[in-house]
Amino acid sequence: MRPLGTLAAAVLLIASVRAYGQTAQDFTRACPVSNEACANSKASFEQVFPLAIKGDVKALRQVALCLVSGCDGAVQAEPIAGCSWRIVVAAAVYPQVDEDDLSLMINDCKILNQTEMQSARNHAATLVQAIYARPLLP
Repeated sequence: MRPLGTLAAAVLLIASVRAYGQTAQDFTRACPVSNEACANSKASFEQVFPLAIKGDVKALRQVALCLVSGCDGAVQAEPIAGCSWRIVVAAAVYPQVDEDDLSLMINDCKILNQTEMQSARNHAATLVQAIYARPLLP
C-alpha cells in the first residue's frame, strides 16, 4: 500500500511542476569548477525547488532568496521572479508565514516598477494556483 501512496505523491508532484511549467534548471547557471559554494548552492536549489512547488514554506523561502540574490552565482538573479515567489510565501497559510516573510516581500518587490510589479503579481497568481490550487487573493 505504501508504494502506491508514494507513486500517487510522485504523480501529484509531477503534475504540479508541469502545471507551473518550470523546473530548477530553468533558473540555475553553470558553476565554475573551482567554485564549491556555487556548486553547493546549485545542488541545494535543485533539491528545494520541487519541494517549493509542493508548497513547503521553507523551500519557497529558499527559492525566493536565490531568485533575489543569485545564491553564490548558482541561480540567475531575477528580481521579478524573486518578488513573485515572495508573494507566494506570503500567500501560504498562517502560522507558517511570519512578519519577516511580509517584510522580505515588501523589500524585494518595492524595487520593481509598476509594469514589473504587475508581471510579478501575474506570475505569483500562476504559482499560487499551481501550488495551493486556489486563486491569489487581491
